[in-house]
Amino acid sequence: MIDRFYCDNLDNREIVLDGDELNHLIKAVRKRVGESVELIDGKGAIATAKITKIERRAAHLEIISKETHTKKGPFVRLVQGVCRPNRLEMIIEKGTELGVDEFILVPMERSEKRPAQLERLRRITIGAIKQCGRLHLPQLTERPHIEDLPVSPTTLYGALSPECPPFLDAYKGGDITVIIGPESGFSESELVFLEEKAQGATLGPNVLRCETAAIAALSLIHHELIN
Repeated sequence: MIDRFYCDNLDNREIVLDGDELNHLIKAVRKRVGESVELIDGKGAIATAKITKIERRAAHLEIISKETHTKKGPFVRLVQGVCRPNRLEMIIEKGTELGVDEFILVPMERSEKRPAQLERLRRITIGAIKQCGRLHLPQLTERPHIEDLPVSPTTLYGALSPECPPFLDAYKGGDITVIIGPESGFSESELVFLEEKAQGATLGPNVLRCETAAIAALSLIHHELIN
């Protein structure tokens, strides 16, 4: 696949890359004037562009061709209890690769006390869509309380209770919201809220780390959507 770069606006014929994308261009893949690359805007557009000039703080490109793709398939939302940064970064990266359309981060009662670094996590989503070939950048937001979540009877949350159905039995297709707790799981009050508003689902008899649970649930959804 041709080297791919992110630019949030591809409406103009002349494009300027700076910051992280410039570093990627000149240091990681060592592109030169006259070479071609792909540009994506995270909203469905993809363009082929030629590098016309490289300066110390910016690279200039000219768009040669462009096409726009509409996102297809159900909307996949992952609500993740804030956890340790390295685990949260893995969830965001792998979730992006597995097709998540929106991440909502919630500082739950048993969450890691350090706040999520949203700007760093956004950069991770950009790197992930460039690497995996996606054209749509997932949304990334934060909600202060679990009660503020967009929860419905079709929302699934990770549960250990043997009385809850297996995840794929609970998932009926279509748009889906999945809620995964932080490292130490949901608190009693959070479980009361979820039991009233959503559907619990199990990912097996083993206790999974939060990043494993998120990736396992998203992998099952991904498998269902492509089959």
